[in-house]
Amino acid sequence: MNKRWNVLSRRFSIGALVVTGVIGIGVGLADMVFDIRHLISFIKDPQDIVLVVVSLLALGLGIERSAGFESLEQDLKRVESVLHSAVPFKVLVGEDLIFREAARAVQECGDSEVIRATGISPSPGASGTEKQYQREYLLALVERIQRAKERGGSLSYRWVIADVGSERKRRILKRRVRAFTDKGILDRFLVREFAHTWPMEMLIAGNVVVIGFSGLTTGALTFRVGVSTADSSFAWHMAQWYDDFLWTTSQVLEASEV
Repeated sequence: MNKRWNVLSRRFSIGALVVTGVIGIGVGLADMVFDIRHLISFIKDPQDIVLVVVSLLALGLGIERSAGFESLEQDLKRVESVLHSAVPFKVLVGEDLIFREAARAVQECGDSEVIRATGISPSPGASGTEKQYQREYLLALVERIQRAKERGGSLSYRWVIADVGSERKRRILKRRVRAFTDKGILDRFLVREFAHTWPMEMLIAGNVVVIGFSGLTTGALTFRVGVSTADSSFAWHMAQWYDDFLWTTSQVLEASEV
């Protein structure tokens, strides 16, 4: 219906332009040959003709623009619908927000799921000490797995790290193993080493995916910005990618190797 209205409005507008042009040319030529003012003496003010012609043109253009705006409005609604159906992301600015979002994600996952992560804790800082929000994340992780185990759940944690030969990352690994051992859940901790490094880290817990983009700050590797989403379809596909590629192409590490 909108398309038909648009076509009709365009035809009317074109017709108004043609009529205006014909009248203008006719009046101009006639006035060149003979004075036509006496022929239109019934019009009190000849400027009324101009007013009528301009009004006719304006009406045609107005109808066309109206139809055009309706069409644009429909296009905008379609774009809005696509955006709403796309994966909604939450922007996380700052390392503390990224870790707290990760902690929230592990606390909300089910008792029989698999938490998948890369080095979500890539840097304890140049001094080797963890920051408060890093400790809170690790504590939330091990306590959540401990509760699931006590309730008979199979919740486990898969962790893929890169370049485990780095002394800094060895310290992180030892800290992680100690945290799981203290809670009696070392059997739920599976770690593998990937042959390459990457500029971001991720956590997949239930329907939540948290991604942190890393960068150097005062000589230490930190997360400057990140995103999270609770889109179940996106989380499922990310988990499949993690299992089918990242996990299967990584080398198994035993706790004794740490």
